[in-house]
Amino acid sequence: MKLLFLNSNAMHHVFFAMQMAGFLDELTIIAENFSLSAPFEIAHTFETERIDYEKEVFGIDCAMNSRKTIFVESVNSRECIDMINSLDPDLVLVMGTRRLSADFINSVHKPLLNFHGGDSELYRGLDSHLWTIYHEDFANLKVTLHKIELELDTGHIIDQRTIKLLPGMKLYQLRHFNILLCIEMTKELIGVYAETGVIKGRPQVSVGRYYSFMPAVLKEVCLRKFNKHINRI
Repeated sequence: MKLLFLNSNAMHHVFFAMQMAGFLDELTIIAENFSLSAPFEIAHTFETERIDYEKEVFGIDCAMNSRKTIFVESVNSRECIDMINSLDPDLVLVMGTRRLSADFINSVHKPLLNFHGGDSELYRGLDSHLWTIYHEDFANLKVTLHKIELELDTGHIIDQRTIKLLPGMKLYQLRHFNILLCIEMTKELIGVYAETGVIKGRPQVSVGRYYSFMPAVLKEVCLRKFNKHINRI
C-alpha cells in the first residue's frame, strides 16, 4: 500500500507520519511551507502549553522528520500536482494543508481523503473543536475522515469518531487524543482498502456552518467552558 500524506509538518502531523511509517509498505510525506494568518490576535497560552505537552508525549521534534519529508510552498502548485501523479500513490491523505484547489482535485485521480478536526456536518472550516467547545456541544467533539470535494468539508464521510473526554483532562491535551483517533482510523481504512480495493462512505446529511479563526478572547472563553465541563465528569 502506497500512502501519500499531505500536511503542514506540525508536531502532531510528524507523530502521525512516524506511526504510519511502521505500518505501511511505502509512505511519502509532502509538507507545505505555509501557515494561515488572521487579521486579529489568535494566540493563547494554552497553545504554548500544548507544544510543551506534545514534545513530551510524542517524544519527537519536527526537525527529526525533515529528511524524510518533501517540502513545497503550495500543495496546489502544478509542480506538486505533477509530482504526486508521478508518485502514483494508492491513497492521498490530507491533514492541515491549505484548501485544495479545483485544479488539484480534478488533476489527481486518486482517492483524496481529509481528516477534519470536528463534526463536518455541524462545524466546517477552522478551529472546529474550539467552536464546538464554545457552543458547549461536547457530545460532538469528533474527528471526521471524509472524501474531498470542491465544496469544503462536505464529501462522503468514511469514518467519524468521538473524542472521549476524561476526568482531569486539559484543553492542551485535546489534539493528542484527536491524532490518536486519526491513527486508529487510518490503520483500519488501509486494512479494509488493501483487502477490498473499495472505500465506502455515506453522504453528509447536512452542510455544517463554516467557521474561521477563533479570536484569542474567545479561546479564553473556551478554556473556561472546557474546564467547567471536565470538572463535571
